[in-house]
Amino acid sequence: RFQMIIELFVNKMRLLHLCPTYLIGLLISPCHAFAPTIFYGPSRTTARNVKHDGAWADKCAEENSDTNQRDKHPDSGDSSIPRRVFFQRTGVASVASISSFSRKSEARGLVKFPCNDYEFQNTYHFFRAGESLLEEEGIWSTNPLFLTNRESALSAKGIEQVEEMCKKLRSDGVAPTIVRYSLAASAIDSSNIIGRELKIGRDRLVPEFNFMDPRAIGSWDMSRLNVTLEAVWAMDVDEAGKDGIGGRPPSNDDGTPHETLSDQVVRLQNLISVLETQYSGDTILLVFPDGTGPALLTCLIGGIPLSRVHEFEYQNGEVRLNITYESAHSLLTSEPSNEYLGAISRGREKLKSLLDNPDQVLNVREQQYEEELKKEAEIKAQLEEQENARKKTEAVGNSKGKSEQVVNETSFDGNIALVAGFTAAGVVGSVSLFKGNDTKDSDNPQNEQIGLQFYNQTAEREMNEAEMNFLGSALSRGGNYRQINSNISAEALSSSVNYSNELKQVSTIEMRPISTNSNGKTPKKTWDPNEDDGGEAWLGTLSEIISQEEYQESDEESYEEPLDSNGQVNGGDGVFE
Repeated sequence: RFQMIIELFVNKMRLLHLCPTYLIGLLISPCHAFAPTIFYGPSRTTARNVKHDGAWADKCAEENSDTNQRDKHPDSGDSSIPRRVFFQRTGVASVASISSFSRKSEARGLVKFPCNDYEFQNTYHFFRAGESLLEEEGIWSTNPLFLTNRESALSAKGIEQVEEMCKKLRSDGVAPTIVRYSLAASAIDSSNIIGRELKIGRDRLVPEFNFMDPRAIGSWDMSRLNVTLEAVWAMDVDEAGKDGIGGRPPSNDDGTPHETLSDQVVRLQNLISVLETQYSGDTILLVFPDGTGPALLTCLIGGIPLSRVHEFEYQNGEVRLNITYESAHSLLTSEPSNEYLGAISRGREKLKSLLDNPDQVLNVREQQYEEELKKEAEIKAQLEEQENARKKTEAVGNSKGKSEQVVNETSFDGNIALVAGFTAAGVVGSVSLFKGNDTKDSDNPQNEQIGLQFYNQTAEREMNEAEMNFLGSALSRGGNYRQINSNISAEALSSSVNYSNELKQVSTIEMRPISTNSNGKTPKKTWDPNEDDGGEAWLGTLSEIISQEEYQESDEESYEEPLDSNGQVNGGDGVFE
């Protein structure tokens, strides 16, 4: 029997991780094994229902009588007791032992608020991260997807605030053993500075993934702090209630949640319960990215109505030590400050304006994007106006240039005709004077009715025999240059202007008879000596052409071809053109 008890005890020692009730059973089983053997006779029910002979019946009745006496007097001289009494007594003892452990088991589970009858297993300090870059710009960001963006990192002022807080902790002799921080960029930077300044190892800097996220405000996300912060405070005061169920911001279509205070309560209750279960006897510094999170947890611990949560709002870089039920109530004042009441009054007006204009764009990034689009449209319109003005200027210049070109060409052609005519007249006159042929063409009346029309636009033309004869006869009769010009210039100039484009390929001068009047005489044109015939303009153009040709010839004469070692042009055969 002893060997059997040892084997039973060894086998059941492997199950020591079970509940205390099982351990009590292990202790009771050996005692029961060493108990003396008890004779259990048939029950009274069996004695009544089974027919036996008279001797057996009398014996059973006597034993039953003894059993009843032992039941009534368990401390009698006979140490044996019935099984029913034994298990009843041991069961009571087991229940008593289980109830003695129940309170410690409940202490490591879910933390219930308020914590007036609960003693924390750890010491908790609450800290709000330093000022972020977005807060420096006055922008309120709550979307959990964008909390890790570097635009939410600490600003220069925020870094100074965290360093000042670390100096305060050192001066107060506070040495956190655990730093639990949110995954917001400002909280990450703050925890890194705390670890460096307070010499806390990286294994003690523990991130919290979502339980410390700030309350999301829906369509008011990424708005100006001076527009929506006081409005949210006023909404919580008027609508949140004791449990924070009311006061929900408007929804958004970009995935930003729109939460009440009670939604954030769920996360904070899970946070403190996990910390109480995971750690024991530690000093834990909680780094929040916003001011409402630590204020809300303080109200929960102290059992303060959540409609007053913003009276406990944390500022950037602010730390509060050893938050308990008593310390939370010590922060509560009977009446809010005048500054807080003024903020709530202004917030009610802003809230009314926001609710009356639900389509108003509050997102700062969207406003900046719209402004950029407007600027781009204005710049594009200015460029189009400049381009249109440039095209118009070019069109006016081209039309003016064409008109000047036509005038210049007309003057050029007319002056060519005049110069050529005068030159030819001079040559013919000279020839007539020297040769004495002045009467040859004087008898020819047809020459008096013939005029010259010039169709060629070039200056290099030669006089044919008919022209020579005509001009010679005119000069021989004593006609002057005005009479010649009256027969030549008027018709020639008008014809050269009208047919300039058709006669560009003509290289000779054609002679056509001019129509006569009813008397058979050619009508004469009155000559005006003050009339501008375009000669000066033509001479100026001709001088420019001559000077340009002389300049090109001088350049060609000054240019020297490079020679090689044999005195030949590089790449040539030594022959100069």
